[in-house]
Amino acid sequence: GSSCISNSEGRLTLFSNGYQLFDSTGVHVENGDSLVPQLIYKKYFGYSGYAQSSMLLPCKDSIIYLITPTASNFQVMNWNNNVSYYFDLLLYHKIDMNENSGNGKVVKKAIPLLEDTPLSKTQMMACRHSSGEGWWLYKQASDTNMVYKFLVTKDSIYTMGMQGFAEPHFGTYDLAGQSMFNQNGTHYATTCSSVNDDYLFLADFDRCNGVLSNPKVYGIPDYPKTPTDSSADNSPGGICFSPNGRFIYLVKYYNIFQLDLNDPDSATAWYH
Repeated sequence: GSSCISNSEGRLTLFSNGYQLFDSTGVHVENGDSLVPQLIYKKYFGYSGYAQSSMLLPCKDSIIYLITPTASNFQVMNWNNNVSYYFDLLLYHKIDMNENSGNGKVVKKAIPLLEDTPLSKTQMMACRHSSGEGWWLYKQASDTNMVYKFLVTKDSIYTMGMQGFAEPHFGTYDLAGQSMFNQNGTHYATTCSSVNDDYLFLADFDRCNGVLSNPKVYGIPDYPKTPTDSSADNSPGGICFSPNGRFIYLVKYYNIFQLDLNDPDSATAWYH
């Protein structure tokens, strides 16, 4: 759940463990402690272990946003009582790097973008707006294939509604998973761990209006966990586009697959 950001010269500026924000020396940025509700902070000992549960997005005038999907105190109590297990809160924190002689300060903290909303514990990614300023931020809902969309600018973050597709139906077993845009920002892909069937979702993406189109669903091949264990490795965790956008690399717990997006034959498009 950790994230980091560097300046234009490549020097580390900030990093977050999902629950706290630090400068390059490992010291809390002013007001950068306890960024999430108290119960989840205590439950996981002050840091997040879920993929893509923090993200730092730079904007003009030395403004940086930290986005942290998480769980409310009420929801963590539900977890403890075996009631439900999704995230239900999406927060943002606004950092002004002009403060404290350039060391930065959290000037807005724990501002809700979504509340009491079933969200995946993983699957969050951003892409530059076509103007080159601001970001499209996508956050996956829980137990569905719906995605919440936001436009991040230096002044504020705007809710841009949601978009969804019938397939695939990502379930509640969301301990692993990722979302990703390709390098040109023309395609969006996402996957999530599953109890039974594994799927990869791919769609065209318009950086001007943030709309997904031409959805495709790929069934991910089964493969033994290890050469001596014949049970299927059915927990996709990470995805990445190749630099030219032709391939998607998908990582399960034990195996890595390559998908050739130019090959229409599913029998040959996947390579283990």
